[in-house]
Amino acid sequence: MATAVVFIGWNQPHPGQELASKQYLEGPGLASLRALQGRCFERLERLSGAVIGALEGGALLYGEREQLDALRSSQTFTHFERAMSRCFEGFAVVTGTSP
Repeated sequence: MATAVVFIGWNQPHPGQELASKQYLEGPGLASLRALQGRCFERLERLSGAVIGALEGGALLYGEREQLDALRSSQTFTHFERAMSRCFEGFAVVTGTSP
């Protein structure tokens, strides 16, 4: 059972990059995380935010603290973070404990 969580959140795409940002997110972005499910974390939950709020979307990764720490320092996750930062304003990753 998961004891920790990684919250990944983003706001709107950078101006002029709306289509490319959505294509990355729905294509290789989330696919790279889903490929790690079961090995680097237990499960992924996709979140939808309000279009008018500060959060347009997000994801929660549940797992053990050691698994998630290893995931966050992996090359795959680092590549994902950099690409998401280039695509979206207000991109952030926060680690916490699971209820």
